[in-house]
Amino acid sequence: MPFQVLSVLAFFVFLTCAAHSEDVETLPDLVEEALAKNPDLTATRESVFEAEAAIRQARSAHWPSATGTGVYSRPSYIPEFEVPAGAEGQPRTIKFGTENQINAELKAIYPFFTWGRTQAGIELSKLGKETAEDIAEKAKRALTLALTRVYFGLALAHESQELAEEIRDLIGEQVEMVRRRKETGYASDFDLLRMEVELAQAESEVLARNTQTRRLKVSLNRLTGRSIEQSVSISTTLPGQPPGEVDTLSLDRAVDRHLDLKILMRGYRQYELQKSITRSQYLRPMPAAFFSYMVRNGLLPDVEELQDSWSVGVSVTIPIFDGFLTKHTLEKLEAGERRLRAEELSVRSEIGENIVIGRTNFAEALEQIELVEKQQKQAQKGYEIARDAYQSGALSSLDLIEAQRLYRRANLRMIATRFDAVVKWCAMRDAEYLPYVEFF
Repeated sequence: MPFQVLSVLAFFVFLTCAAHSEDVETLPDLVEEALAKNPDLTATRESVFEAEAAIRQARSAHWPSATGTGVYSRPSYIPEFEVPAGAEGQPRTIKFGTENQINAELKAIYPFFTWGRTQAGIELSKLGKETAEDIAEKAKRALTLALTRVYFGLALAHESQELAEEIRDLIGEQVEMVRRRKETGYASDFDLLRMEVELAQAESEVLARNTQTRRLKVSLNRLTGRSIEQSVSISTTLPGQPPGEVDTLSLDRAVDRHLDLKILMRGYRQYELQKSITRSQYLRPMPAAFFSYMVRNGLLPDVEELQDSWSVGVSVTIPIFDGFLTKHTLEKLEAGERRLRAEELSVRSEIGENIVIGRTNFAEALEQIELVEKQQKQAQKGYEIARDAYQSGALSSLDLIEAQRLYRRANLRMIATRFDAVVKWCAMRDAEYLPYVEFF
């Protein structure tokens, strides 16, 4: 009895492990894994961390700066003054320094009014972080689209490989029939050679599909950050129809939400802040409060004794002449603004063109599906007619196999057309920064 219980438990464990090993991976799961593990995204994530550190660096300007200085020196000559002898009759020598000179100072400076330069630097760093986040988002979307192409490419390769194998087997049957007909004198050597050439082409197509499947699995593992040789198990069925319409947003709205345009438009504000920082740094007086604490020797009356002193005050730095640095810097920034205005027109036009092309390609793919469906139905009808004719004895088995082969090739074109439509729908949605992974 215990042996039977253990056998049943072992059987269920086996079924559980087998089911686990054959778990089908969905596209959203693969995308989530790729966004977490893909090594190419590491650089973009580090760029965001770098931008965050730049914000903290800019905020440090709100704090006063403190410096410490220490100097030890031995002069080669020390001035002396000899006082003539007094009533006691002995002269006195007074030194104006010491052989071991020590000077230590602690100084703190706080620019309490910077004409908005500190705040402008902080805002500029925040804009840099937003740009870094947008670039990271672009990299994520590019990775998602690449993974989507590979995912549906695997489904296409699997379905088309099955049909290619069926076509190969049908051509193999045709070759055998032609060979038997040749032996009875009803077929020539040319007929047999032609069918053997078609069989070789069918074998080559099966091999190409198999090779494509292996390559796509390697690409999928690389994109998801896995081991290259890890096994892959995905859904092997393509969607029959893309889940969406052609026009989902107005063209102007689709262009305005594009990240490339957002990054470019952010450049206008960045140039304004840079000009503000330049003017405040080189054209306006900079007041600052300071505090200084000093310890030194060499002071009368006892030059060997260390004495301390402190001072507090306000300093003002007034720029007088900077070699036309400010003028040329502002000219450079204004030229950059003009360049942005010219690029904006080009970027808007390019984004709009890509969106329109994406929508056109998808609409064409939908029309192509309708045409291929008609061809598929015609091929199916031809096969059914050939089958009925064969059953009534009006058609040979060779003609029936040919009709089957044509029907299989029509199915193969239908699979490729469905793949093309799904990928173009995803590319269209991606160009408009709309979600698409969640639909699968």
